[in-house]
Amino acid sequence: MLAMTEMSSKPKTLCVNTLIRAQMCRSLASALSETDTQVESLFMVGLLSTMDVFLDLPMEEVVSSLGLPDWIEETLIERKGSMGLILNTAVFYEDAEFDSIDWKGLRQIGLQDEKVQLIYQDSILWAADIIDQFI
Repeated sequence: MLAMTEMSSKPKTLCVNTLIRAQMCRSLASALSETDTQVESLFMVGLLSTMDVFLDLPMEEVVSSLGLPDWIEETLIERKGSMGLILNTAVFYEDAEFDSIDWKGLRQIGLQDEKVQLIYQDSILWAADIIDQFI
């Protein structure tokens, strides 16, 4: 991710936001007691969710070239189901589109508003630490 940022004309904030999003997806999945594989897969989903912007290609084209499992492709393109809810929550939270977040859906799967806020704050700190180590 950091190498792509260095080679790209895209702003470094895109890399930072991508890392925050990926960590938030991971942490939300972990808070739901998902399997380790799903937790790490959600981290990858968060990372991949901005590849269309990095590459200036439609998301459909990006994911079709990667040979990803169907559920990851569906999460990235359609953003449906609980994994889509997690990705959408991270995206809407980072954009401060709080009214777009499906708070009811989050509560139904066991995530309270305060927990989501703490996860976002922790994700920012985690990303800042990663950036500090490499830049």
